[in-house]
Amino acid sequence: MPLTNFPNGITVENQTIRVSNTTTFSADMSSTTLNTIASHEIATVTGLVRMRIIADVTDGPSGGTSTIALGTADNTSEFIGATTVSGLDTGEIWTTATGVGNKSSVDFASIPDFVISDADVGYTIAKSAGITGTIVFRMFWEALEGATSTVTVGAGGTL
Repeated sequence: MPLTNFPNGITVENQTIRVSNTTTFSADMSSTTLNTIASHEIATVTGLVRMRIIADVTDGPSGGTSTIALGTADNTSEFIGATTVSGLDTGEIWTTATGVGNKSSVDFASIPDFVISDADVGYTIAKSAGITGTIVFRMFWEALEGATSTVTVGAGGTL
């Protein structure tokens, strides 16, 4: 079941993240803008923020030997390393490169939780283009430098 809503503060197993903002990017991999061998921006980060990203696989991708990774402009596989797209199934939450931890229910601690400073966030496709499927990236973030820190939806272009 895809994740849709969270309260403003989440506490699980003594971990708390205050969610002051949410940003969502839906990556429809049938779009030629979003399925090429390249990095693809899902969020623009200005200032200093704390962010958790839930990668909700709403339509399992396919694409032969294609791989996908999640990270920042500085390190494109910082959050999740290269994962074979055919290993992601509809209804899973993508959390690991191996696919072992990708399932419909995951431990909150397995969701990437990072502090990001002025580094845009995105996914990178490698090996072959033309994959299909949809991954919805749900980004829960809080500004760490007041009003000067923001996260806006990316355009899907190169990081």
